[in-house]
Amino acid sequence: MQGLGATLLRNTPANAIYLGNFEMLKAAYMRKNNCTAAEIPGYVVLGSAGVAGQSCPLACVHVVS
Repeated sequence: MQGLGATLLRNTPANAIYLGNFEMLKAAYMRKNNCTAAEIPGYVVLGSAGVAGQSCPLACVHVVS
């Protein structure tokens, strides 16, 4: 269990930022296009995931290198 604390310190905020941004981007698309989550096209979900994934390294300082 060596390194567990440092890994949790790194991953917990990164996952919160990733999931928050992912849901925010999907919600913005749903508001703009007046649709439900089931009606979002796959390319929008994939794009939202990509943008959210790139926001993690920009917003978090990695504790473990």
